[in-house]
Amino acid sequence: MCSTQAGTSASLEAELAHVQAELAQLRLAAASSATAAAAAADAAPAACEPAGAAGRQLLQQVVREEVSEALELFAADRTGLPDYALAAGGAEVVAHSPAHLPSSASLLATLPRLHSGVVHPQASKLLLAPISQPGLCLPLVGAAGWVDVRLTRRIHPTAFTYEHIPAAIAFDIRSAPRNLVLTGFLGPPPPHPGPAANSSAEGAEALGVPLGSFSYDAHSRHPVQTFQLGPEWRQVEVDHVRLAFAANNGHPGYTCLYRFRMHGTPA
Repeated sequence: MCSTQAGTSASLEAELAHVQAELAQLRLAAASSATAAAAAADAAPAACEPAGAAGRQLLQQVVREEVSEALELFAADRTGLPDYALAAGGAEVVAHSPAHLPSSASLLATLPRLHSGVVHPQASKLLLAPISQPGLCLPLVGAAGWVDVRLTRRIHPTAFTYEHIPAAIAFDIRSAPRNLVLTGFLGPPPPHPGPAANSSAEGAEALGVPLGSFSYDAHSRHPVQTFQLGPEWRQVEVDHVRLAFAANNGHPGYTCLYRFRMHGTPA
């Protein structure tokens, strides 16, 4: 009896030892797996770090270059192009359609009343210089009109830029011009309306060269809009241009002209 109990006890102890050994192996395997997983997790960011750092450096470089280019463009009169219609360089408004003068006591109302054929006394300052604030524009009667500009020198025209006050701060964006027509002349333009335009280079002196018709978007996020001229006109020589507008954005009483720039290469 006692020997039987002793054998049973020994057998149970042996089985218990075997189970404990298996548990120890399972714990060891689990610990090894956890260690391997942790090492892999630690290694993954380390492996990705060089690529991530390089990507960030590349992005920072691209952003710096774009900001630098934007600042340079802003410093270069927001176009990066020479302006041969700049009043400070000697350009001048020599004629325009009748000016609109408000009856209210404003800056423009203090000027003497203008008659047809009389140039607004501040026309060049208002149209051919950087915009200073809303309302300081060249106001012309009606939804259609024109303005003649003597350039700083004779050029081969390549493009022109029109800039209006941004729609977000404009008093009435309806007064912005919409359909623009540019004509070039060699010598003073004839009285408006002039003779029918001649498409030949020889007609530039007497009749004017039709440099193109364009559409200005007053509601664009980019109020400075440059219009490229056709290559067929880039060998023509001009020293005067006429900027006409056939329609504005809906204001029946007047149209405000803010900033005109003329681009080209010296002739």
